Amino acid sequence: MVWDCGENVEIKTTQEKIFAVLKNVEKWPEWDVDLTSASLKDPHTDNLEGAEGKLNMKNGKTFDFKLKNIDPPKYVGYLVSLPGADTRWYWEYSKVNTETGVVSLRMGVEFSGIATFLYRFALKTQCEEAFKVCTSNLKSLLEKETEA
Repeated sequence: MVWDCGENVEIKTTQEKIFAVLKNVEKWPEWDVDLTSASLKDPHTDNLEGAEGKLNMKNGKTFDFKLKNIDPPKYVGYLVSLPGADTRWYWEYSKVNTETGVVSLRMGVEFSGIATFLYRFALKTQCEEAFKVCTSNLKSLLEKETEA
Protein backbone atom coordinates (compact mmCIF):
# COMPACT_ATOMS: atom_id res chain seq x y z
CA MET A 1 0.00 0.00 0.00
CA VAL A 2 1.15 3.53 -0.79
CA TRP A 3 -0.19 6.77 0.66
CA ASP A 4 0.83 10.22 -0.58
CA CYS A 5 -0.07 13.39 1.30
CA GLY A 6 0.99 16.87 0.27
CA GLU A 7 0.16 20.45 -0.57
CA ASN A 8 0.57 22.49 -3.75
CA VAL A 9 1.38 26.19 -3.89
CA GLU A 10 2.35 28.71 -6.56
CA ILE A 11 5.22 31.02 -5.67
CA LYS A 12 6.62 34.06 -7.44
CA THR A 13 10.28 33.04 -7.34
CA THR A 14 12.84 31.04 -9.29
CA GLN A 15 13.63 27.35 -9.20
CA GLU A 16 17.20 28.29 -8.22
CA LYS A 17 15.97 30.17 -5.13
CA ILE A 18 13.79 27.23 -4.12
CA PHE A 19 16.77 24.91 -4.33
CA ALA A 20 18.95 27.36 -2.36
CA VAL A 21 16.41 27.32 0.49
CA LEU A 22 15.92 23.54 0.41
CA LYS A 23 19.63 22.67 0.37
CA ASN A 24 20.14 24.72 3.54
CA VAL A 25 19.00 21.90 5.83
CA GLU A 26 19.96 23.69 9.06
CA LYS A 27 17.41 26.42 8.28
CA TRP A 28 14.47 24.08 7.60
CA PRO A 29 13.00 24.77 11.08
CA GLU A 30 12.52 28.43 10.07
CA TRP A 31 9.66 27.39 7.79
CA ASP A 32 8.87 23.76 8.77
CA VAL A 33 6.23 23.74 11.49
CA ASP A 34 7.27 20.38 12.99
CA LEU A 35 11.06 20.79 13.35
CA THR A 36 13.14 22.17 16.20
CA SER A 37 16.40 21.44 14.37
CA ALA A 38 17.74 19.71 11.27
CA SER A 39 21.33 18.95 10.40
CA LEU A 40 23.55 17.04 8.00
CA LYS A 41 26.26 14.77 9.40
CA ASP A 42 28.68 16.65 7.14
CA PRO A 43 27.30 20.19 6.80
CA HIS A 44 30.15 21.15 4.45
CA THR A 45 29.43 18.50 1.81
CA ASP A 46 29.12 19.69 -1.77
CA ASN A 47 27.43 16.44 -2.82
CA LEU A 48 23.93 16.40 -1.33
CA GLU A 49 22.87 13.14 -3.03
CA GLY A 50 23.05 10.46 -0.34
CA ALA A 51 23.98 12.93 2.42
CA GLU A 52 22.73 11.78 5.81
CA GLY A 53 21.33 13.87 8.60
CA LYS A 54 19.10 14.13 11.65
CA LEU A 55 15.69 15.72 12.20
CA ASN A 56 14.61 16.78 15.69
CA MET A 57 10.86 17.18 15.97
CA LYS A 58 8.78 19.41 18.23
CA ASN A 59 7.12 16.26 19.62
CA GLY A 60 10.53 15.18 21.00
CA LYS A 61 11.22 12.47 18.42
CA THR A 62 14.41 12.29 16.37
CA PHE A 63 14.75 10.73 12.92
CA ASP A 64 17.72 9.90 10.73
CA PHE A 65 17.29 10.80 7.07
CA LYS A 66 19.10 10.48 3.75
CA LEU A 67 18.82 13.02 0.92
CA LYS A 68 17.85 11.21 -2.26
CA ASN A 69 17.08 12.00 -5.92
CA ILE A 70 18.39 15.56 -5.75
CA ASP A 71 17.69 17.35 -9.04
CA PRO A 72 18.25 21.09 -8.36
CA PRO A 73 16.02 22.53 -11.09
CA LYS A 74 12.99 20.49 -10.03
CA TYR A 75 13.24 18.09 -7.09
CA VAL A 76 14.64 17.57 -3.58
CA GLY A 77 13.76 14.51 -1.52
CA TYR A 78 14.80 12.58 1.55
CA LEU A 79 14.08 9.16 2.98
CA VAL A 80 13.13 8.19 6.53
CA SER A 81 12.52 4.61 7.67
CA LEU A 82 9.76 4.08 10.21
CA PRO A 83 8.54 0.86 11.83
CA GLY A 84 6.55 -0.91 9.13
CA ALA A 85 6.92 1.83 6.51
CA ASP A 86 9.42 3.76 4.45
CA THR A 87 8.77 7.42 3.75
CA ARG A 88 9.88 9.66 0.94
CA TRP A 89 9.54 13.34 1.80
CA TYR A 90 9.80 15.62 -1.22
CA TRP A 91 9.52 18.99 -2.89
CA GLU A 92 8.72 19.00 -6.61
CA TYR A 93 8.81 22.35 -8.40
CA SER A 94 8.61 23.67 -11.95
CA LYS A 95 8.12 26.99 -13.72
CA VAL A 96 4.50 27.44 -14.75
CA ASN A 97 4.61 30.98 -16.07
CA THR A 98 7.81 32.54 -17.37
CA GLU A 99 6.20 35.98 -17.81
CA THR A 100 5.08 36.30 -14.20
CA GLY A 101 7.89 34.23 -12.68
CA VAL A 102 5.52 31.81 -10.95
CA VAL A 103 6.80 28.40 -9.89
CA SER A 104 4.50 25.54 -8.88
CA LEU A 105 5.73 23.64 -5.81
CA ARG A 106 4.40 20.48 -4.20
CA MET A 107 5.62 19.51 -0.75
CA GLY A 108 4.65 16.02 0.31
CA VAL A 109 5.37 12.64 1.79
CA GLU A 110 4.81 9.18 0.39
CA PHE A 111 4.44 6.25 2.79
CA SER A 112 4.92 2.68 1.62
CA GLY A 113 5.00 -0.59 3.52
CA ILE A 114 2.84 -2.88 5.58
CA ALA A 115 1.92 -0.27 8.22
CA THR A 116 1.04 2.49 5.75
CA PHE A 117 -2.69 2.26 6.50
CA LEU A 118 -1.98 2.79 10.22
CA TYR A 119 0.15 5.86 9.53
CA ARG A 120 -2.54 7.25 7.24
CA PHE A 121 -5.19 6.76 9.90
CA ALA A 122 -3.01 8.34 12.60
CA LEU A 123 -1.38 11.17 10.63
CA LYS A 124 -3.64 12.20 7.74
CA THR A 125 -5.09 15.35 9.34
CA GLN A 126 -1.78 16.32 10.96
CA CYS A 127 0.08 15.94 7.63
CA GLU A 128 -2.48 17.98 5.71
CA GLU A 129 -2.40 20.81 8.27
CA ALA A 130 1.39 20.81 8.56
CA PHE A 131 1.92 20.92 4.79
CA LYS A 132 -0.46 23.88 4.48
CA VAL A 133 1.55 25.83 7.06
CA CYS A 134 4.94 24.76 5.66
CA THR A 135 4.08 25.67 2.06
CA SER A 136 2.65 29.01 3.21
CA ASN A 137 5.85 29.69 5.17
CA LEU A 138 8.01 28.71 2.18
CA LYS A 139 5.96 30.95 -0.11
CA SER A 140 6.36 33.93 2.24
CA LEU A 141 10.08 33.35 2.64
CA LEU A 142 10.76 32.89 -1.07
CA GLU A 143 8.61 35.80 -2.24
CA LYS A 144 10.24 38.06 0.33
CA GLU A 145 13.70 37.01 -0.96
CA THR A 146 12.59 37.48 -4.57
CA GLU A 147 11.43 41.05 -3.84
CA ALA A 148 14.75 41.95 -2.18
